[in-house]
Amino acid sequence: MEISNVIFDFDGTLVDSLKDVLESLKLAFEKCGFTVSSLDTGKIIQMQLREAIRSMTPDLTTEQTDRVIGRFKKIYDTIDYPNSRLMPTVTDLLPELKDRSVGMFIVSNKRTVPTLRILDKFAIRHFFTGIFNPDMYGDGKRMTKSELLALALEEHSLSKDSTAYVGDSEIDVTAAKENGLLSIIVKNGYGNVTTFKDQPDYTVHQIIGILNVL
Repeated sequence: MEISNVIFDFDGTLVDSLKDVLESLKLAFEKCGFTVSSLDTGKIIQMQLREAIRSMTPDLTTEQTDRVIGRFKKIYDTIDYPNSRLMPTVTDLLPELKDRSVGMFIVSNKRTVPTLRILDKFAIRHFFTGIFNPDMYGDGKRMTKSELLALALEEHSLSKDSTAYVGDSEIDVTAAKENGLLSIIVKNGYGNVTTFKDQPDYTVHQIIGILNVL
């Protein structure tokens, strides 16, 4: 199989932003006057923001959840992401894929503003032809990762037979399979592939390892 296009997940795949996300969310809860004993990192990373908050704090009303989300956005969307880092070997991989004329795209559950700001922080936005986020059409129509993958395929006329989706979580594998794409999991991300019910087609230890698959 010859892969001519690669679609990447963002958090845990291209970027390690977990600490900044956790600190911003914790501060948002505090500013809203709510106490949270612990933050489930798995839910925060894998779920969309509202879904994660409701799952961790089911006793909050819709209005209270909206307050936390609003405060989190104000905090997280304006910080300089001091603790966020590119995942190992990303800076080696992207120029190599460009030299091979491989199309590169991003499909992520992360919202648009922080995604773009972090890409610009590390000066890598130019590598990607398309970037798809759940709020790309506004908060009124939020799309799942599987729907975003389908949209990316349609908008850029990508062949399923020659496109791979690279992520780090089980929802990445599931979304890839639902769209008929080759699934590759990076093992040094946030997920634990040994616990996945949906297993990927390939696993690599670091993202540079996808070169051995393509």
